[in-house]
Amino acid sequence: MKTLARILAFCVVCGAFAVSLPANAIPYHEVADKLPTLESGMGRIFFFGHYKSSIIRNRPTLSINAEELDGPYGQDIFFFVDRPAGEYVIAVDGEVALQFDLGRGEKKYVAMAGGNPVNPEQGFFKPESLKWIMTLRLMSARHAEAVMRNMRWKKIR
Repeated sequence: MKTLARILAFCVVCGAFAVSLPANAIPYHEVADKLPTLESGMGRIFFFGHYKSSIIRNRPTLSINAEELDGPYGQDIFFFVDRPAGEYVIAVDGEVALQFDLGRGEKKYVAMAGGNPVNPEQGFFKPESLKWIMTLRLMSARHAEAVMRNMRWKKIR
C-alpha cells in the first residue's frame, strides 16, 4: 500500500510540475535583441512575474481599458502588448489595479504577483478562497529588465 501511495504522490508532483512549465517559452537572452520594433505612435507594455497558475484554481482576468487580455500567465514568464500612445487602465477581475499614460515609443513594465487569499480570522483556506488573487505594480525599466533576464518570453495569444 505504501508503494502505491508513493507512486500516486510522485505522479501528482510530476503532473503539477509539467502543468507549471511554460510551453513554447523562450529564454530572455534569446529574444531580448529580436523583439519586434515598435510601430510609429505605439508604446509597449511588458507584463512579468512569478505568478503561479494552477489547474484547480480560477485565474484572475486581466484587462487593458476593459479589453480582456488572454496573457500567458505562468511561473517566470514575461510577455508584452503594443498599444497606441494614450491613457491606460489595467484591471484585475474588473477592479482597477493600475492607471498610467503610455507615450510614443515608451515602454512600461508591470510586475505581476499572485497568491491565494487567506482570511486571517480563519487562518486556513476555505473552498470559496480557491480563487487566485493578483497584484500589479509599475516597475522601473532597470529593475524589470534585470528580473526578466531570468524569465522566459511567451507570445501572447
